Amino acid sequence: MKKVLSIAIMLLSALTTSAQEIDKDSLMDEVMKTGVYEVKEVVTAENADKNMLYGRAMEALSDWTGNDGRSRVGLDYTDKEAGTVIYKGRYYQGYYKTSLGGIINSYINFTLKVRCKNGRAQVTVTAPSVTVEANGIAPRTIAMREIIINQQSGNYPNERQKKRLHMTPVRECVQQIVDAMKVRLAIATDDDDF
Repeated sequence: MKKVLSIAIMLLSALTTSAQEIDKDSLMDEVMKTGVYEVKEVVTAENADKNMLYGRAMEALSDWTGNDGRSRVGLDYTDKEAGTVIYKGRYYQGYYKTSLGGIINSYINFTLKVRCKNGRAQVTVTAPSVTVEANGIAPRTIAMREIIINQQSGNYPNERQKKRLHMTPVRECVQQIVDAMKVRLAIATDDDDF
């Protein structure tokens, strides 16, 4: 089983960051320099002051579990005066079926920071690592830098294994987290005028 987990980790390492071919080298360079994958975007919300955006950010991910219901996120830090909200969580990336019938799940570990000002908010998602889990084996966390190093060293799976892998790339997962927060920040609710 340890050999199966090792193979799965190599597969995960090889395919985790294999998102769109566009900017693939710049993604690798960024991760190698900083050790994390990070996306930063600004949301414009007309007629929304800092306190209103702060309230939206506080409520945005309270019940969020991702598209598949396996992702988890929790509030880590808040500062109403500064208009800052920080969440930490795990985003379900996908799974891999081993040849022995086992399933290895993969999660992206992330931090989501929202900084609010009058009329706009900055959303930053930082993903430092990926955790893989399988029944009966302790979870293993792999740093983004290690994933890139494995990918650059040529430790790729064969085509049959690659086709069986059903994981969404890190870039796409991180963008889904950013988009979920952006939508919530930009859309006024009935509670805003309470």
